[in-house]
Amino acid sequence: MKRYSNYLVLFTTVLLLFFNCAKNQPPQKPTIETEVYTGSIGMAMIISIYTTDQNKDEICYQIKWGDGQEDTSDSYPSEDTVWQRHIYQEAGDYSVLAKAVDKRGGESPWSLPLIMEIDADTLNTQTGQWICATASAGWPPGETKAVVFNNMIWVFPASLNNADKNSIWTSSDGITWTCLTDSTPWSRKLIFGVTVFNDKLWVIGGYIDSLHSVNSIWYSTDGFNWVRAVDSTPWGARDDFSTVVFENKFFIWGGRNSVDELNDVWCSPDGMNLICVNDSAEWYPRCFHTAIVFDNKIWVMGSYGWTGRYMTMDDIWCSSDGIIWTNAVKHAAWTARNCHACAVYDNRIWIMGGVIRTPNGEQATNDIWFSRNGKGWTQSCTTSVWVKRFYHTSVVFDNKLWVIGGMDDFPPNPRGFNDVWYLDLEKH
Repeated sequence: MKRYSNYLVLFTTVLLLFFNCAKNQPPQKPTIETEVYTGSIGMAMIISIYTTDQNKDEICYQIKWGDGQEDTSDSYPSEDTVWQRHIYQEAGDYSVLAKAVDKRGGESPWSLPLIMEIDADTLNTQTGQWICATASAGWPPGETKAVVFNNMIWVFPASLNNADKNSIWTSSDGITWTCLTDSTPWSRKLIFGVTVFNDKLWVIGGYIDSLHSVNSIWYSTDGFNWVRAVDSTPWGARDDFSTVVFENKFFIWGGRNSVDELNDVWCSPDGMNLICVNDSAEWYPRCFHTAIVFDNKIWVMGSYGWTGRYMTMDDIWCSSDGIIWTNAVKHAAWTARNCHACAVYDNRIWIMGGVIRTPNGEQATNDIWFSRNGKGWTQSCTTSVWVKRFYHTSVVFDNKLWVIGGMDDFPPNPRGFNDVWYLDLEKH
């Protein structure tokens, strides 16, 4: 009887496996797409892959990049779009293929080929060495804001520590720093905006505590004497926004108030008359993003924000007027990040450092990427780079790219920096 029962169990198991295999339908042929078909040696090329598994099984993708290299992705739910990247080491035209494999071994046909055109543009293998101008500039270590004004770098340290004075520092060479004033008229605050507009320095908004941001605007022609241009802005108290000067106006967008992340866009021709040009831009509400002006457009890159859930982003948006926005890149080659720095240097957009998400939580990074068009990105091969950080700032001064200050961890154990580094590609 026992032997009979064992045979029955074995027979039932085989029968179930047979029917499961018989009912399994393999995934459909996947589709490969890309936003950038042409690139250069060293540039990270990004593809998206998606398909449907008729049994709704999780699927992974096998990818042939056309240069002899193959990859297998992690497993994802059916119909999810999967993003993969690859760096080609030689020039040529490469045919990229992908197929889907479900968890029961069902395989799709190979996709139609996607052709990547890689040239040998040596400009994209830019190298150089970061030089430490000073390891300790004197201001309170941590978050910094910086601009170039009157042929000097101006640094505005950000701090809520009662022991730190509200100071402004200047330097004509990035090495020797002078405290211009240690008594600015605004309260201590973090993540505020600083810009240069109409031959004046401007300080906008900021964070005081978890329940309060500020909505004032100050300006100065010399850094000593400050005028409160606006007591209470119509956009309300906010912090973590971005600001640039474009077409003889200064713009601010995004950021957060004490409740939500935002995606409105405001501009001003004089710093006092403030106009909302888009109360809900095409991009997701966000904060901790960066923005620059490049190729006669405003560019917004990366962030932390609300997409239906909170997440760190790697999208890139651009606008020729600040009103209508185009999604230039859905997923950039660099890892999604926030609290990073960016600048335009040597006719390229540069993005540096910031906070990325890892399996061990949020961590600072010090990778450096640049792009000639805002879409195709190359990781820089520069050496002797500064340590991992976020809340740092970057400016271009004296034909050099500068990285200033920042911090490398969150409370309760943050470590702040007041070092100054520069990269001079003209000497390489």
